[in-house]
Amino acid sequence: QLVDNLIISIRDREETVRIDIITTLTSIISTVTTIYKDIVDSKLDKQIDKSIVNYIDSKILQILVLSKKHFELSDNFKTKSSLFGLLNQIVITLPKGGKLADFIDLLISWIEKSYSD
Repeated sequence: QLVDNLIISIRDREETVRIDIITTLTSIISTVTTIYKDIVDSKLDKQIDKSIVNYIDSKILQILVLSKKHFELSDNFKTKSSLFGLLNQIVITLPKGGKLADFIDLLISWIEKSYSD
């Protein structure tokens, strides 16, 4: 539930608070990545409970919907940078980028817009 609350908290916050929330969410996902990788590397992958990875994957659409406002309507570089860091960590965490891979065209358009801003 912590991840759900953090995702919901991203919207309509003061910039510094929003960036702290995004950074915290990124750190949580990074920690999950490290733990997951350690378990896989220890050859115990047949016993892994992949529910946390599946849970993160299930939140992709919600994260993208909340990110859309900041990428398409905002000129706030710090928020965009934090969101790119979060999306990057998700790509690292999920096998083949998970459901995020389905939105590659959208992500490319956000990158292009961010560079043109």
